Amino acid sequence: MLEMRNLLSHTYDNNAFLEAIETIEKKHVKTLERLHQWLKNQPVTGGLD
Repeated sequence: MLEMRNLLSHTYDNNAFLEAIETIEKKHVKTLERLHQWLKNQPVTGGLD
């Protein structure tokens, strides 16, 4: 995913953008959604005092 971020941060090529979005969707969205759900279910402890 870092490779896609690096590609997108230095390009204005629409085809490269679309390819990066497709790659991120295929490879990373499900994992990020699972991580998000797991984090939401964790008890809140401590704080930022």
